[in-house]
Amino acid sequence: MLFSILLGPALTYSLNQITMSSNTNIYQDQLKALHYNQVMKYGNMIECSGQGEWSITEDGLGFTYTSLKEEIDQAFKNIEYVLNSAGASWKNVYKANSYHVNFKNTTDLMTTMFPKLHRKYMGEDNAPIWTCVGVTALGDKGMNVEVQVSAITEK
Repeated sequence: MLFSILLGPALTYSLNQITMSSNTNIYQDQLKALHYNQVMKYGNMIECSGQGEWSITEDGLGFTYTSLKEEIDQAFKNIEYVLNSAGASWKNVYKANSYHVNFKNTTDLMTTMFPKLHRKYMGEDNAPIWTCVGVTALGDKGMNVEVQVSAITEK
């Protein structure tokens, strides 16, 4: 099976050249239950599935945040975890998409936190392109924010 990704000239890739992964133990339940992977890598290109505030609990992944600030911070930590599993970090990120429930009431916090977290994880000299979208709901009940990133590594 072939598909095209447009990055300048049209390029065609075979699915057997792409590495899909949920190679960390904490994401295996999601892979089994929902049939999706956390990260895709083709050569030096990395696409991460959206990450929210879930943390490891005795019962697997769970929502443990007590504030929107904690939820956003944990989503960024989860992205770092998934990127690391593909041999990358936030410093390799060139694009971020964020999705926000109750956007009207959370805009001030979000526009304050995201630039600070981008600087914290990516450094002062690396700023991604960023699309920020208000939504009515996300994939898991109680989730208020989800962040999806794309990255490029040296190799």
